[in-house]
Amino acid sequence: MSAEASPDSDATDPTRASWAARFGAAALVLSIFNGTADGAFLGIPIGRIALVAFVVALAMELVRGRRVQVTILGLVLLAQAAWVAISAAASGTLTESLGFFGFVDEILMPAIMFLVAPVAFSSPADRALLIKAITVAMIGVSLITVAQSLGLTALLPGYLSTGVQSGIVQRGTGPSLQVAANGATLAMSAGVAIVLLRNSVGRWRIAAWLGLIGLSVGCFLTLTRSVWLAWIAAIITFAIFDARARKAVLAAAVPLVAAALAAAAFIPALGSAVDERLTTVRSLYDRTNTNAAAVKMLEENAVTGVGWRRFLPEVDNYVRQLDLAPLTSVHIPAHNVLLARGAELGLVGLALFVAALLLGPVRVLVLSAPTGDRQWRAIAAAAFAAWFCVAMSTPMGYTFPNYFLWLSTGLALTAARSTSIGGRSTSGTALPTAFQRRRLPSAG
Repeated sequence: MSAEASPDSDATDPTRASWAARFGAAALVLSIFNGTADGAFLGIPIGRIALVAFVVALAMELVRGRRVQVTILGLVLLAQAAWVAISAAASGTLTESLGFFGFVDEILMPAIMFLVAPVAFSSPADRALLIKAITVAMIGVSLITVAQSLGLTALLPGYLSTGVQSGIVQRGTGPSLQVAANGATLAMSAGVAIVLLRNSVGRWRIAAWLGLIGLSVGCFLTLTRSVWLAWIAAIITFAIFDARARKAVLAAAVPLVAAALAAAAFIPALGSAVDERLTTVRSLYDRTNTNAAAVKMLEENAVTGVGWRRFLPEVDNYVRQLDLAPLTSVHIPAHNVLLARGAELGLVGLALFVAALLLGPVRVLVLSAPTGDRQWRAIAAAAFAAWFCVAMSTPMGYTFPNYFLWLSTGLALTAARSTSIGGRSTSGTALPTAFQRRRLPSAG
């Protein structure tokens, strides 16, 4: 997939980020706060406000002659959006809050993020801004996570201290107030922080170190096994896809893991919390039962599923006592994104979802790439590895992880067809000369 720029783009300053990139980066990082309506502006989550501004800025780019080229993957993503919209309309959930915003955040906007990535982030300055914005956001998210996990309620505004008990080590839920969403957000951003660390100097290098260390600590303090695996998978995957960074990545990862183990060993409250999470089995029973119910739903509603966002209203009718898993909490979503999609959307919806993954993130993993693509290919591959680890044990209905998965995939897949018109790169991933000088271009 690629995008084309009009000849009028000659007048655009390639050293400064475009307004589409600025609003796009803002929409992405502020989407982390979408679940915390108490901290919204005029009752509207600030991420939604930034998203509207992003759409307006994109529309202006299109009016000026920029074009989005739709490939087979783009068509699959649009077909998936159409199928989900039909399912939601037929099920009566499109007009409900959970059904509508689930459709927007999990289906529609990820598709748009993929399609417009080369337009919104077409220049080196655009992509530099995105990298910097995500890294800075992870510093903030990690600080919130640490305060929540350690019970430092005095450091948190009221809406971010929900469920936090003073002086007690607990799971850090972050700005999203959901532990898996928080962990996926942090782990998927590891590659971004590493790229900034490797290619910047001065204050941005310091910010990169803070971001990488902070997101690693934050992942640990989620006290969630799938998140721990996601962080490991992201680090290893990035090292595989970026040979020049391999030694630096592993050199940073080893002391971080050692510090986590030491903290668990020498801080009794933290060690007890880690041990509890490692040995708990009730959550496994919950997921086994609801996943089995999802399979039953798919078997009995093979073509269309039970309907978009109809899993919870229907799950009690499909839960059965299993031989090896006692019935515990069963009125929860299926904790596997593939089973959740199959149960609600049937084989058609599941096939479209799997096809999109194969043509998108999986393709990033297996196809060879030109030299200029390596940075964003490594970022996208690491993000997908982390996303997959969390998605296999959650329904994965989280805004930032879904947005960033497809935005990074769009940037990674455009470099091979990169062109430059009027001095402004039209690729979402070409390696700028400034990167080769180990300094990110100005975000202006």
